[in-house]
Amino acid sequence: MLSDRLLNPLTRPPARSALIGVMATSILAPACACAADFFVGAETRLTADRWRGTRQAPIERLDFRPRLRLGVFDLEDDGAATDRYRFVSDLEIGADFGRTDAERDASKQVLGDTRRARFDLYYAYFEGHLVQSPALGVTVLAGRHLLYDAVGLDAVDGVTLRIRLPFAQLEGTGGLAVRSGWSNVGPDIYSPDGTILPDVPAYLVGAAAETDLGDLVVFRGAWRRQFEDSAHVSREEIGGGLEVTPLRGLSFSAGTRYDAVFERISNVEAGAGFSFLEVWRTEVAWRREHPSFSADSIWNSFSIEPYHDLSARLRFDPSLWRFSADGGVRRFDGGEAHAAAGSIETTRNAYDAGLRGERLLGEPADDMAIGAEGRAGLGYGGRRIYGDVFGRMPIALKPGVAPLRLGGRLGAVNFEDEQQAELNGISGWAVATVGWRAAESVHLELLAEGHASRFTPFRGRLLAQVTLEEWL
Repeated sequence: MLSDRLLNPLTRPPARSALIGVMATSILAPACACAADFFVGAETRLTADRWRGTRQAPIERLDFRPRLRLGVFDLEDDGAATDRYRFVSDLEIGADFGRTDAERDASKQVLGDTRRARFDLYYAYFEGHLVQSPALGVTVLAGRHLLYDAVGLDAVDGVTLRIRLPFAQLEGTGGLAVRSGWSNVGPDIYSPDGTILPDVPAYLVGAAAETDLGDLVVFRGAWRRQFEDSAHVSREEIGGGLEVTPLRGLSFSAGTRYDAVFERISNVEAGAGFSFLEVWRTEVAWRREHPSFSADSIWNSFSIEPYHDLSARLRFDPSLWRFSADGGVRRFDGGEAHAAAGSIETTRNAYDAGLRGERLLGEPADDMAIGAEGRAGLGYGGRRIYGDVFGRMPIALKPGVAPLRLGGRLGAVNFEDEQQAELNGISGWAVATVGWRAAESVHLELLAEGHASRFTPFRGRLLAQVTLEEWL
């Protein structure tokens, strides 16, 4: 059985066959005009890591992660997609065959998880367009799906009802919050704050609205609440955003979020952008962030410093060249927390600036270029100097055969911080990639990377992937 092979490395299939899979380029893209009434895609990845950490003995790791994406579309008799009803899902089943039982048991002390096999359901939902007309649209999503609105990104196992009116879209959601710690079904990225929440289910309700007035004015508002019962509300936020484009190339934006659990404004931001002569783009932005976490998160026990962030960016894209420069300052306000600790300096500034240049080697769609990037940071957090060079280019094989696409990046960063002098030093890395479309529906990829510093010996990683894209 598949589960036996994932759990027992001695019965797994050979690596060569493990790399073969099928994958959709995007299952949410419109279906092709074909006779089939469903589309199946899968992606299989094999990752092999050998690296050294703080221990002298190397830690071996071998990840095998087959990923299945499935789409079922509603088609007319002639094979054209109507998109009235559809089911889409994204499932990853994987295992780490490299860790020994002793390493697995040791990781339980830190991570609390000793499973070799992983079962991550990213999404699986049914979407039905119940009413479709110029004046009214009614859509239902049922299952595990994503929410992205003025509050932010979330995932829910439940139902979302969307109503489209001539000048606005309204949305309401209800169901169970995706807590992988409770269900063991789902990726860790849906666990807020990167912490392990209580091993009990939580409910999620929310509402959102968005205007539909073209590009001139766009307003978005949302409210979301996660709770176990009336006495245990882990998160409740209200958010709003506004975008105004009064002239071509000129845009203004503003947004805010309110944390109803801690009764404070967690985010306020504003920005403006202007494009001119079709090759210049300048942007300025300001943001005040007061980090907000779930009420049951351990991060609330630490000093949480609000900060102000002011940044600017200039981009220049003449013909085959791409240049950009950016810089900003972030001001941290320690406030009462630093004063109580006896700190004289309750505010701290961190400065950051960067330059990037790139030369295209063909049309933009060819994705071929060489370039360099450099960044520098000063102030709070120490001095940080970063630089790298990169390139992407094809290597022709023979007429009628797709070229190899090579890529590479080489860089280093230097840290200097008086407060943590023992960590000062240089770290460097190198990345090399090669890709080849062996056939119209077959894509091969290989990536190798390495990292070294004075704190840790060389660490290397190898990833190989085969992708097949086909309508069934």
